[in-house]
Amino acid sequence: TLEITLRHLDSLEFTLYYTVYEDVLCRRAVLKNISEREYELGKLMSFMLDIPGKYELVGFDGAWIAEAHKSVTPLGRARIVRDSVTGASSNRHQPGFLVASPSAREEQGTVYGFNLIYSGNHYASAQRSHQGLNRIMQGINFANFKMPLGPGAVFETPAALLGWSGAGFNGLSMRFHRFV
Repeated sequence: TLEITLRHLDSLEFTLYYTVYEDVLCRRAVLKNISEREYELGKLMSFMLDIPGKYELVGFDGAWIAEAHKSVTPLGRARIVRDSVTGASSNRHQPGFLVASPSAREEQGTVYGFNLIYSGNHYASAQRSHQGLNRIMQGINFANFKMPLGPGAVFETPAALLGWSGAGFNGLSMRFHRFV
């Protein structure tokens, strides 16, 4: 595990944790109030990642007795949001998704996988910049989220799993299966 700690004067300490497993990377963040004043936290994502290239966001949504319907949306300038405010992960919007090259297939192509290890309100977004980078982020849904952070208080984001495969959807699936 790599720990990177950042400090803002004598007020806040922010630590990023990167844990490398054989097949996936686990990312989380911890924010600590090291001051005598109170802060209010409104948003803190578990991870943010920029990747170059052209990709599509692949998600699986559904409803009761109609789970896991695949949806594919090309990443463009408009932000794509996958979120839930139901208080739990569900068959409607699970806290996991894929970002794949348009040519990706079961056994070939580049595929990234992201899964938040969290079953509450969750948020994920992806958007392509004018510079050709795709910004992907995921964490607790910040809709109606306010967390008081008093002196000495600590807030930890849920861990997010990040995976990659150059061997298509099945290659990524096998990475996540081995991890689990």
